[in-house]
Amino acid sequence: YLEYEKILSTFKFTNSDETDDWQMYTDSIYGFGFKYPSSWKCEIVKDQSPQEYVADRITRCIYNPDEILLGTTPSIEIHVLSKFFENTPSEWLKNSKKSNLIFGILIPSETNYTISRIEGLKVDYLEKNSIDSEVASVPAHTIVFIKDQFLFHIYTHDSAIQLQDDVIEKILSTFKFTN
Repeated sequence: YLEYEKILSTFKFTNSDETDDWQMYTDSIYGFGFKYPSSWKCEIVKDQSPQEYVADRITRCIYNPDEILLGTTPSIEIHVLSKFFENTPSEWLKNSKKSNLIFGILIPSETNYTISRIEGLKVDYLEKNSIDSEVASVPAHTIVFIKDQFLFHIYTHDSAIQLQDDVIEKILSTFKFTN
């Protein structure tokens, strides 16, 4: 019995999560938050979309903002729209493709996606690099869902060098509504 207690005393149980030391971004106006690593920078940016799809707010998070390499820098943008005419994420995606709101070469991959217990859709595609044709197309993802009177359009841009791709999924896994 004493030997058993000695062995048990050497066990160390941790409840540690890889995101424990990450920073927290909170949007108190639209009621959401998420965690992100300190090597990323989050800020609110102005929307440059066509008039009919202008977001009320865009939060952009970029990996290593001091060393941005066009076409290779992972990022996440969360667009919140209060003015939209579609009733479902599927209708919004269909109309946004017509308006060239989503650029790129579509990969036939539209799947159901749940974020913070809200059902939506996720589209995976390759994004063309319009700045530098020497840089390969990179994986991008669009996630769309509706909560209350707002449409959330989360756009993720992976890296061509694939250093931070798994981090994007971890960031999305921490997305929560605060209201």
